[in-house]
Amino acid sequence: MSNNTNGYGSQPYGQNPHDPAAQPGQYGGAPQGQPAYGQPSHDQQGYGQPQYGQPAQQYGDAQYSAQGQQYGGGYGRPDAYGAPGYAQQYGQGAPNMPILASWGSRVGAALLDWLITILPTIICVGIALGTGDFLKDGWDAPGADPTDPFTDRAWAFMGAGTLLGLLFRLWNEGYLQGKRGQSIGKKVLKIGVINERTGQYLGVGRGLGRLAVDILISLPSQLIPLLFFIPLLNYLWPLWDDKNQTWHDKAVHSLVVRTA
Repeated sequence: MSNNTNGYGSQPYGQNPHDPAAQPGQYGGAPQGQPAYGQPSHDQQGYGQPQYGQPAQQYGDAQYSAQGQQYGGGYGRPDAYGAPGYAQQYGQGAPNMPILASWGSRVGAALLDWLITILPTIICVGIALGTGDFLKDGWDAPGADPTDPFTDRAWAFMGAGTLLGLLFRLWNEGYLQGKRGQSIGKKVLKIGVINERTGQYLGVGRGLGRLAVDILISLPSQLIPLLFFIPLLNYLWPLWDDKNQTWHDKAVHSLVVRTA
């Protein structure tokens, strides 16, 4: 049989059997020196591969950031429901997490909200004082009840002011803060409240629940002044908590973060 015939397993016609570039790959693979099917050659750029000298794009970088975020948004993401403008770091700089509000800014916002809350009571008391019917005649006389020096009119005005203050607090720290993330005081101090699990606003129900827990924590000290340390400890808790949370934050899984 002639050597230049192409029998089964023999060298193809016209190829040098000693040329390694012409040898076929084992088990049907590509010949040596040629790229396998689907693999880029030395002169051909592979699909999705960076050009020579350019940095490779990281998985999840610009091509995914342009497509929006996961469902429900994230901490501080512009597309997160109800959470525009939150900062992009959490605590010590973890990615995609908001910067926690400082204890001082929280105290400042709480004081401002408190001053606004007692404003109706101050106005009502001022009206009662202006009428000249505020203190009972002879309330300091011997035998008078020192625990009840106020007239019925004064009690009515103070009660009305207290009720208005409570309604305002429910609206400001419950409804408004739950729905929009900020009470009036927090908006002035540029901090806000979000759900630590979703990065979204708390919602009205959870916002009212957060306020209710805060009131319940303070209630014992209003009935028994010697228990003042209970609400005080609650408000001081963010100083050593790793998430800067009070007890009423932990109860509803909320975080107080910077908004600018």
